[in-house]
Amino acid sequence: MHRIGLIVGNGLPIDLRGFLSPSLEVWDPQHPLDWQLWTPGKRDTHLLKSLPGFAKAIEEIKQMEGGFSDFDIFDRILQRLTRTPDPDFERALLEAEVRHFLAIAYSHFQLQVDSLDIEGWPWLTWIRGSKAELVGVVSFNYDLIIERALEDAGLRFHRFGVRLEDTGIPILKPHGSIDFDVEEIRMPVKYPLQNVALRNDFPLRRLDRIEFLQP
Repeated sequence: MHRIGLIVGNGLPIDLRGFLSPSLEVWDPQHPLDWQLWTPGKRDTHLLKSLPGFAKAIEEIKQMEGGFSDFDIFDRILQRLTRTPDPDFERALLEAEVRHFLAIAYSHFQLQVDSLDIEGWPWLTWIRGSKAELVGVVSFNYDLIIERALEDAGLRFHRFGVRLEDTGIPILKPHGSIDFDVEEIRMPVKYPLQNVALRNDFPLRRLDRIEFLQP
């Protein structure tokens, strides 16, 4: 019997968007910076307006040279953040704002996906037919599309590092996930951000979906 290890990236949500078209027409996974996102607790305020450091960095990069894709912009911000091993508070705050954007943006996206029926999606059909051979998954995505597909296919899974997840197909998410939260750190969150917690090594817990759009 063959064994299959599945590696997924942004092509998976792109393919699902095409399958579900036009239901996800305004949710292009290649352009998350164009999504219309509200700030948690402030439905009349666009998310980027609540993340001023990140918004400023985006504009600075766009002004330097045109034609950048959204992920080119993220890459250049990451390069800026990694120039020094010990960032000052402003750089740490920028990193926190980027993380908040990604978590909230892809939470909005995931909740849209979860409201739709994906039965008949070719990837779901393939996973169902490969149950016996699938031994592990690496996902570079923040969203939970592969988890949704595994659940709909009747497969259990666990993600490395998440407390109380220890059975089923192992999934490694090296970039993180919208439903990951640190177990021990609890800080009040309001926008604009004023508190930063980075480089911790606490265990992770799984967020419930009702927590996705909380700060």
